[in-house]
Amino acid sequence: MQEFFKEIQKNFSKYKSNILKIILAIYSYSSILMIIGIEKNYNVFLLLGLLAIVFMFFKLKINKKMNKLSILISVLISLLICVGNVVENSMTNNTLNIFNVRILFKLLITFGGVFIFLNLLFNTFFTKIQNINLLCQNERKSDKKIFFISWGMIFLLWLPYFLRYFPGIMTLDSRVQLSYIEDMIFRNNHPFIQTWFEGGIYNLGKFLFNNTNMAMGFYTIIQMLILSAIFAYAVKFLYKHKFNSIIVVLVLFAYALLPQFALYSVTVWKDVLFGGAMLIMLISVIEMTLTDKLKISNIILFVISAVMILFFRNNGIYIMIVCLPFFIYCFRKKIKIILPILIGLFTLYFVVTGPVYNYLKVEKPSNVESLGVPLQQVGRVIASDGKMGKEEKEYLMTIFDFAEIKNVYAPHIVDPVKNHANRGILATTEKQFLETWFSLFLKNPDTYVEAYLSQTLGYWYPSVKYWTTGSLSSENTYGVHNVNLLPNILTKIIDRVNSLDYSLSVLCWGIGLGFILLFLSIVVASIRKIGKDKYFAWYIPFVGLWITMMLASPVFAEYRYVYGLFTSLPIILLAPYLKNHLSKKD
Repeated sequence: MQEFFKEIQKNFSKYKSNILKIILAIYSYSSILMIIGIEKNYNVFLLLGLLAIVFMFFKLKINKKMNKLSILISVLISLLICVGNVVENSMTNNTLNIFNVRILFKLLITFGGVFIFLNLLFNTFFTKIQNINLLCQNERKSDKKIFFISWGMIFLLWLPYFLRYFPGIMTLDSRVQLSYIEDMIFRNNHPFIQTWFEGGIYNLGKFLFNNTNMAMGFYTIIQMLILSAIFAYAVKFLYKHKFNSIIVVLVLFAYALLPQFALYSVTVWKDVLFGGAMLIMLISVIEMTLTDKLKISNIILFVISAVMILFFRNNGIYIMIVCLPFFIYCFRKKIKIILPILIGLFTLYFVVTGPVYNYLKVEKPSNVESLGVPLQQVGRVIASDGKMGKEEKEYLMTIFDFAEIKNVYAPHIVDPVKNHANRGILATTEKQFLETWFSLFLKNPDTYVEAYLSQTLGYWYPSVKYWTTGSLSSENTYGVHNVNLLPNILTKIIDRVNSLDYSLSVLCWGIGLGFILLFLSIVVASIRKIGKDKYFAWYIPFVGLWITMMLASPVFAEYRYVYGLFTSLPIILLAPYLKNHLSKKD
């Protein structure tokens, strides 16, 4: 018997490394299944998944040089996934008290498994990316031809969507802006400049066709032409920089066929062309950082994109403010050109939104709109019977009906709380409200954290599905109403493609996944040292966009607010593999 145990011990010592790998693989796989919600009814596909994970653990090895970086990235993303899963489940179950001992224990268990898996994955990836080459060596000419072919193909493949949703997808926001145009209402809660850019094209359509439905269709066609031209320019950019032809074709078909691009091309929203502007800025900034000399064409595109960002969404100014110091630093050797441009852009913005808007009597939006996160946090304290003093309660009761807030509070969107607040009192006592908000934070820090995580979940957790766009509507506003011009079979195909019901739809519509990919692209660019220290300028507009969402988003996962990230994502992911054209002196 003693010899038997010695033999077991000897074999265990011999194979303990392999046994440990199998145990870690099973642990990691179980944690992943717990995250995605498959804990029972195991089948052959789940078994194949386990075998794939085990194979990965045996095949891949840890590179010590990359281990610190991969550990850091794996910890961050594992936290996002595991904490996000807990918050999402609490919202699904309508639970206001998220973190208890049982939940924290499960979170810790799943975190360990996900971390082990991601660390192995990222360590291998970061080790190999320095040797990845996505470029070809052949000389390329006629990139203008590529532009026009891409432009025509994208536009033509979008036309079925135009016919399906003629004259364009219009939600409540779209119809409000249409009322501003028709009734000559000067307000800036929807960006005034963008509203009247749309209004100018719409009114030209009315002049040409003498029909409001055709006029809106005319605007939608112009929007499709502009957006498809921007995407074609991105394809041309990749072709010009000698990316592999397969990659160029895949990006072309992504822009032409993926539902978010086709759907949004026919959606009458301010966010659509704003998304195109973010892509133009990305390409122009990349071009300016990778060469010694600034080309006039790149400067013009940069200015056009910056003007659109500043005036086509009200949060555009905050994105540009975040970008300002980074642009100054990255273009410090070309400061005599860049600084006057940046000063001119900000001067233009403040002159137009100040004296010009005042002269035109443009009504400014209420400050209440910027209090979304504080309102939601206070609302959660009320809804969960949180701690508050007598004076705080008396003041808040002048703004809210507590019983009503308990009924309407929704963790994912601030509108129920905001719409049931006394806006008049809130607007005139904003300072007192913020003081009360801060004092409640000191008494209810856990509730505030839970409210914030719920309110921003979709912007950092990669598995959130939420409403993305409107649909065919029979509503008639100023004579504008939807008509489906497609045969029934094509209608069913388009509707199925646009559905969020299929499991991989998160790859198209997952906001949190998009921002994680942005973050990983920054890491890859830093490893490959493309553009030296200037590559940060490529990503800053999108970091600024993410920051504005994390600070003031009224809803937890509004895809259109961050559409600019997804229009730019193909270039963002490929940018680290560009050839560096900077001289050694730069």
